[in-house]
Amino acid sequence: MSSIVSKTLQTIGESVNLNWAISTYDKEGVDALLAEAEKEIEKKLNEVSQKIHKWSEYVLRNNVTPPIKGEITKNKLRWRGIKQRHIFDSKQHRIEIWQRDKCIGIFIETFEYE
Repeated sequence: MSSIVSKTLQTIGESVNLNWAISTYDKEGVDALLAEAEKEIEKKLNEVSQKIHKWSEYVLRNNVTPPIKGEITKNKLRWRGIKQRHIFDSKQHRIEIWQRDKCIGIFIETFEYE
C-alpha cells in the first residue's frame, strides 16, 4: 500500500469518531423499525401469494385441456403435462403456466420501490 493511501485512511479514521456512533445507536428503535418492516413485507407477500393462488386455480380450471375437475393434484398436473415457470426481474415477477410446450397463462407482478 502506498504512503498516500495509508495517510488518507489514517485521516479518515481520525475524522470519524466510531465511539460516538456506537454510543448513539438506538437498539430498541432499530429493532422496532425492523419488526414493522418485516410485518409490511409479510403482508405484501401474503397478498401476492393469494393473487397467484386464485389466478393459477382459474387457469387450471379453465385453460387446461381437458379442464381439471375436483381437487388439483400433482398426478393430474403431470398427466396433463402442466409446468410452471417463474421469471424474476429487478422490476417484475412473471409466472407462466405451460401445457405441453404451449403457454396457457401468464401472471405478472410488478414491484414498486418507494
